[in-house]
Amino acid sequence: MTLIKSINSSIKSIFKSEPLLEKYKQISIRNYLLVGGYAEYEIFFYPCKWWDKHNGGNFFGELYCLVPEVQKILYDTDQSLAKLDYTKPISYYQYRTDSKKKIDSAWKITSLDEIDHFKSEVRDWLINIGLKWFDNFTDFQSVVDYLAERESYCRLAELLAKSDRKMEAINYLYLYLRTLPRMIEKQLNLLCECALIGIEDKNYLYKASIQSEDQYKKRLDYWIQNSLKIN
Repeated sequence: MTLIKSINSSIKSIFKSEPLLEKYKQISIRNYLLVGGYAEYEIFFYPCKWWDKHNGGNFFGELYCLVPEVQKILYDTDQSLAKLDYTKPISYYQYRTDSKKKIDSAWKITSLDEIDHFKSEVRDWLINIGLKWFDNFTDFQSVVDYLAERESYCRLAELLAKSDRKMEAINYLYLYLRTLPRMIEKQLNLLCECALIGIEDKNYLYKASIQSEDQYKKRLDYWIQNSLKIN
């Protein structure tokens, strides 16, 4: 059996033998999906682009999660990991993009002698890390907590504003701006579309963002103080 086929077989056997993974449906050679409940969860394995059919290389595990409620709130349209419509916008969460520990989902495998060890490590990663990462998306508040922990304040402000939770959205807007972000024209346009800031606010904040750090902070503090009086 070739190295890649042995890897494929090992991954498949993990999903068949582990009770916590049995409910995932195999939708391609190394792609497994769970649809149902609050969110959709996808597990995907793939070799690096330098993979050699004889000498192997690095192999990666990836996790995706799509929350239909969040998708609908942000874009007012449906999407599904089971059948993505690339003509429509999509909101999803991705482990190797979001995680600070990308190394834990990467394995180097160069021979058939390493298959058993690879299989054991993949099983441990799925059970002890992968499925626990999916626990971040069990309800709307868990998504909010996840984004807050990652300091995705601008995204949170947008999500909460579109969920009619304006005061919470404003708090995250302030947290986002206090990081003194640069090159924020796109984000300011988004916040303006959410009615969290007006056109004049957008122009003021953009001009502040291209000043020196001291001037940026001074102008931002002034804007926030005046904004607090209004809100």
